[in-house]
Amino acid sequence: MYVVTEYIKQCKEFDAIWKDSAATLRVIALNIDQETKVFVSYVRFGTNVSKGACNLTSGGVAAPFDWETGYFYGDYYRYLKYCQNGEFKVSKHPDSGVSIQGKQIPHFDKVKNLVNDLSRYLAVHKYFGFDIIITDEGAKICEINSHPSIDYEQLMHGGIWKRNDEVSDFFRNKLKEKKGEESFVFIPDEFNN
Repeated sequence: MYVVTEYIKQCKEFDAIWKDSAATLRVIALNIDQETKVFVSYVRFGTNVSKGACNLTSGGVAAPFDWETGYFYGDYYRYLKYCQNGEFKVSKHPDSGVSIQGKQIPHFDKVKNLVNDLSRYLAVHKYFGFDIIITDEGAKICEINSHPSIDYEQLMHGGIWKRNDEVSDFFRNKLKEKKGEESFVFIPDEFNN
């Protein structure tokens, strides 16, 4: 069951891409040494296949954007099971035909400030994801997820284990903490160094 407390209308820029449901920004971050480290950022749009839902698992599409600038830099992505001819990456929204490349997230400064402020407030949590709806006036938090998935996100933002930075170190350290406990995570030797 859901309790709806507020009606949110998305911004006109996202309406021009897909107007039948609100698009959501998915921002995944770590709190490392009292600093917010965003390592995944993309916008999810609904499609005819998803019957309006913006979730990738329902057939929606996602478009990654640069967290520093707010500009989209790639194409749309979708789960393979919803692809025609195995094309998981498309240059235009599959239904509206609108390209995302080169556009910027509306009110991006407000989005960054909101994520950074909330991350500091939630500093006890080390790994979480924000779902944000952009309106014509600014940004609204739809929900905050603890431990969001990072499976398809790695297609858009690169594999975690190949990185050599704070993000890969964070996940490697979490696995080391579990050492001695039963775990189903397999990391190839080449990524353990």
